[in-house]
Amino acid sequence: MMTRRTLFDLAALAVVGVPLMSGCSSPIPPQDTAQYGTWFAKDVARAPAAQTDSSLGPFAVALLDEVDAANAVVSPLSLAAALGMLRNGAAGVTASELDHLFGSTTEQLDAELNSVLQALDAVGRRGRVTMTVADAAWAQRGFDLSTPFLDALARWFGVGVIPSDFKTDPESARAAINAWAAKNTRGLIDQILPPGSLDRLTRLVLGNAVYFTGRWEVSFDPSKTVRGPFTGSAGQQVRAPLMHSTQKIRFAFGETWKGASIPFADPDLELVLVRPIVRVTGGWDATRPLGPLARIGGAAPFAKVLAASPEKRDLVMPKWHAELYRDLVDDFKKLGVTTLFDDQCDLSGLTDSHTPMKVTGVFHRAVFTVAEDGAEAAAVSGVVAGTTAAPADPDPEPTFTSALFYAIAHVPSRTLVFLGRLDDPAAP
Repeated sequence: MMTRRTLFDLAALAVVGVPLMSGCSSPIPPQDTAQYGTWFAKDVARAPAAQTDSSLGPFAVALLDEVDAANAVVSPLSLAAALGMLRNGAAGVTASELDHLFGSTTEQLDAELNSVLQALDAVGRRGRVTMTVADAAWAQRGFDLSTPFLDALARWFGVGVIPSDFKTDPESARAAINAWAAKNTRGLIDQILPPGSLDRLTRLVLGNAVYFTGRWEVSFDPSKTVRGPFTGSAGQQVRAPLMHSTQKIRFAFGETWKGASIPFADPDLELVLVRPIVRVTGGWDATRPLGPLARIGGAAPFAKVLAASPEKRDLVMPKWHAELYRDLVDDFKKLGVTTLFDDQCDLSGLTDSHTPMKVTGVFHRAVFTVAEDGAEAAAVSGVVAGTTAAPADPDPEPTFTSALFYAIAHVPSRTLVFLGRLDDPAAP
């Protein structure tokens, strides 16, 4: 029988709402579960995980560069999981646009997501940090989904389908999905779908939730945290709490960047900081505007930092808290995914009927906190669809007191689970 992954302690939810028509394939008999209610269960085993390096780096970088918030934070993994499930029902131009966005075919994307989500599950089971991930699917009660699509959900994401009543009570369905998000983010994100995001035309919602909280391998001493100057991307200075520590970290640099990573209690997860630098007369300038992450190599600096050998260094970095809540439809359109949101959308693989459908919202919410004892992060993504009716060392010690990029990375696969831009750590 199909198995479900345990929930992770890094919160991210992805939801896809799609209207589907009945009469396509035989409905799967319902099965009751104590935790989530009635499921349409599929007798398809979860595919085994295979070690793989992440190919999602370019997608993660393009997404962050498109989000224009000063203190932006996203979970590329959560969005990839939600849209990856949807990709199994896409066809034609819509499928091609999604493949171009992720830089892989649906078969490659399914296999990669299956592997990294199960790897994160293994991190959580070790118990050194709290790491949980959950996937779920909600469909209109009595509505039939195509067998290949249901098989893909079971094989690659370990989920069945929860019957819901979008047609007559979409607000109750929305409340149930938001409650699921809150539960799987330890209450950090209590709403992903805003009022009105579901309606009588909604037929399917796909969800992914990731949550993480973990202590550093070596904690920062709170008595050494002092307020000091932090230079924002536009050159503005703010007073921010700066943490100080001497510990073993990874440190690397290139012609246009420097970076460091701080290990959590589980060695498979690290916080990576990357800061642009510019060669100037007599040394280096590390206070220039951030600009696009792609300009300094995209995901490559993060991978190079993670490949460096740990060494004992003096580290200075800020404490911060960042949040983002945004509908990403316009951002994805700018990234080349357009037919998913218009009357040319082709989601014919979801059902054998010819009902026209399109995605009406890609809601994403992320929360990220860094402090002396560790970090906590949560992200939720919701997609709703409906019918159409090698230079000298530039900085002897890794000091990060100006605007920077950051990520929580899964070290073995180089997956950027969370990715953000910090311009003002003093911002509320």
